[in-house]
Amino acid sequence: MTGLLRDLKTSIRHLLRTPGFSVTVALMLAIGIGATTAIFSIAEGVLLRPLPFPDAGRLVVLGDRLEGVGWEPGVTAPEIRDYVRNTQSFTSLGGYQETTLELSGLHQPAVVDAARISGDAFRALGVAPLLGRVFAQQEDDEHEPVAVLSCALWKNRFGGNGQILGQTILLDRRPYIVVGLMPCGFEFPLKPGHLNHSGLWVPLSLSPSELTTGIATWNFQMVGRPRPGITVEEALSDAGRVAQESMPNYPAYMHRIHIHRLAS
Repeated sequence: MTGLLRDLKTSIRHLLRTPGFSVTVALMLAIGIGATTAIFSIAEGVLLRPLPFPDAGRLVVLGDRLEGVGWEPGVTAPEIRDYVRNTQSFTSLGGYQETTLELSGLHQPAVVDAARISGDAFRALGVAPLLGRVFAQQEDDEHEPVAVLSCALWKNRFGGNGQILGQTILLDRRPYIVVGLMPCGFEFPLKPGHLNHSGLWVPLSLSPSELTTGIATWNFQMVGRPRPGITVEEALSDAGRVAQESMPNYPAYMHRIHIHRLAS
């Protein structure tokens, strides 16, 4: 034990004399631990759980890969509008964004994991609700305050109330009408390592400020399903064409960035 303490003291003195080396060691340890956690999370959340969507092999999640930037984000709000309008290869294509919302109105307020999602994105997933309906694209476009609950939230917060449809809940202190309940086990967006985390879904309802081209923030994702007879590769090529056409709409300082489609 005495030898161990002596070696430990010597190591500490060496690290204190070389702070740069100390930081490097700490970072290497953090990266190693983080990589192990990430691999375990992916295995638990994706590899060990089949994708819970009909004909999942034709479901495509789209994002942008920015050449020269070194990171692969999602898409911008203006891009969602452009891809929906200008692609012809998808039977359903829409955007979504993970968020959190304060749920209140019937019980003590609580922050729940949620997602803003367009009506067409819900259609692309192809999962029928357990009760009621998902919201329509028109409700999304018109910013209608409607909500769809997860099975887990319905049981935990509303006691499995079979009369939940049509009730009003408060989300971030705004009234929303519950129009649907998704079946138990439904999960979207899929988050590696986190099962049953989605509490509810509300319309994407992009705001005018989000649709301002000058605000280039890649905070959204897209999901789509190609039309019958259209291969996934053909649909991605169609999306890639729109990606290139969208570049002139960005501010001049961004013209040096080249966008490529990223799919999973």
